[in-house]
Amino acid sequence: MSLLDAAAAIDSGDIYKKVKVDIPRSALWDEINALLFAAEIQLIEFAIQNFENLKRYPQNSSDEVTYYPKRNPRDSEIDPNKPISEQFDLIRVCDPNRFPAHFHYRGEDYKIILEKL
Repeated sequence: MSLLDAAAAIDSGDIYKKVKVDIPRSALWDEINALLFAAEIQLIEFAIQNFENLKRYPQNSSDEVTYYPKRNPRDSEIDPNKPISEQFDLIRVCDPNRFPAHFHYRGEDYKIILEKL
């Protein structure tokens, strides 16, 4: 995650600081959000504490820019004919409130909510 200088083009400003966020392969959507939020707070605190002495570093202009489309309900659709193990990463990142994992089977729609025990 990066603390960037605001610029006209999306995500193109100079970099002040980067932090690496390790996401465990068992983390569910809410745990991932908590890890990302903690990194955001870390970067905000860094910016506040070092405001007078922030150093900027230009982004590598040779890096290829990647944009991802906004999620929609179809992105959370599960194939009922595939094993859970093949779809676990999709199921675990689905927010059960905003874009729940779901599938259509025998003429009905079903919502999947994954929780750790």
